[in-house]
Amino acid sequence: MKTTPRTTALLLGLALLAGAVCSRAQSTTDPGTKPGPAVQPPAHSLEPTVVTLTVTEFNEVCAPAAPNRSCFTQATMGLGMDKSGRVRLEGEVLHVTAPGATLKFVVSPKGGAEVFYPVGIAFVRRHPPAEKVEDPLGLEVFHRLPSVDPEALLIDDRFAPTPRRMAVQYEFWLVIQRGSDGKLGIIDPGIINES
Repeated sequence: MKTTPRTTALLLGLALLAGAVCSRAQSTTDPGTKPGPAVQPPAHSLEPTVVTLTVTEFNEVCAPAAPNRSCFTQATMGLGMDKSGRVRLEGEVLHVTAPGATLKFVVSPKGGAEVFYPVGIAFVRRHPPAEKVEDPLGLEVFHRLPSVDPEALLIDDRFAPTPRRMAVQYEFWLVIQRGSDGKLGIIDPGIINES
């Protein structure tokens, strides 16, 4: 099967959506296992920094290909009040300093009453190369937190400072669903963790 960027984005979006739906459908405890110890969230999880992604042009992932059309939904990124002092925005890239911060992603339309729901997120490490199997996907760094707000997605970005100053760059894709018709879109910003 020939793989194009559009096909890759479509598969990523569908996999994330399926994962989000399946994780919500599963019960929180398996009757055959003992519950593990309660994990306390770090102190910075209590007051998340709001990252607003304002949709400027919605592009449906499953729409037929058209010339000069991006497979990604176009959006601008804005940063709310950061009480942690660890998050800043440079262009379309978030910078988070050690030991990390809780990020609350909110998707909004540009003028109008459309509603978008963030339904999934995926991270891929870009630089420097990953050392462990989990590192390429950011599984040890980015932890999804439960949220009672269906229009927001909470991520705990926690990482240990390194002995030397280093910036680890990740690309991330936020899968969104349009409330009016349920169509899916993917936003493609970036994030850099600095220690």
